[in-house]
Amino acid sequence: DEQGWPGTTLATGQRKAVQGHRIMLAPGPPEELAIVRRIYHLRVVRKQSMVAIANGLNAEGVLNDNGRLWGPKAIKTILTNEKYIGNNIFGYLTKRLGGKAKRNPPEAWVRCDGAFPALIDRKLFLQARRRAVPRKICLDTEALLEALLGLWQDRGMLSLRIIEDCKTIPCGHAYIRRFGSL
Repeated sequence: DEQGWPGTTLATGQRKAVQGHRIMLAPGPPEELAIVRRIYHLRVVRKQSMVAIANGLNAEGVLNDNGRLWGPKAIKTILTNEKYIGNNIFGYLTKRLGGKAKRNPPEAWVRCDGAFPALIDRKLFLQARRRAVPRKICLDTEALLEALLGLWQDRGMLSLRIIEDCKTIPCGHAYIRRFGSL
């Protein structure tokens, strides 16, 4: 409140009740923090793909913060969100009333570095973010297939994990987008 006394914890979608009250971000429950740290460890240290991380969490019955199963996009969001190193950033999107959301350029974002204590080491975060950003290689269909054939001849088999781990060809999702599936 206006005197600095903590009120209640707001659930997802809840808003403050009184205009004079202020919102403070706080770390989540210890079990959620452990999952976030584990995701970073699996991606950077164990070098697992985002698909493998999501599948592993789902196999264990761990649900995401919305109570749903994990997907690669949710894993990527965790791996690229600077809040885990203590930075508060807003203004990623602009949305006019009744219109579609539009992504703003990074120079238009509002940043506050070091806004709260970091949950993840900065070096670990940068390594994870670097691995989470997809490789953008624009090839025609024939070149995509030739690259995949070369990998298959080299490895003797193909899987999404093998494709994701190979840095010389487009990511597996480029093939899924182009051909509909692997």
